[in-house]
Amino acid sequence: MIAPQDWPFFQKLGCENILELVLLAPTYFEDTTLYDAPRWGMKQAVSVTVLSKHLLNKNLKIELFAHNFDLTLSAMIFHPKPYHHA
Repeated sequence: MIAPQDWPFFQKLGCENILELVLLAPTYFEDTTLYDAPRWGMKQAVSVTVLSKHLLNKNLKIELFAHNFDLTLSAMIFHPKPYHHA
């Protein structure tokens, strides 16, 4: 039995009952495993610490330390927004 307060959730998912919810398979999975080496051509999660940042011709240059690669990286953000500086 579906509780009345849960019915909008079931409707949003297109489920009529709990069995349909159980059989609902995910359509997308994002791998967030921290690998030891870059996986070229694939998305990958990286654990980093920001070492420094500064503006260079209105672009934000960031020096990062990638913990899972044990490597220092440089990143450039073109047209940075306020949340990039935070």
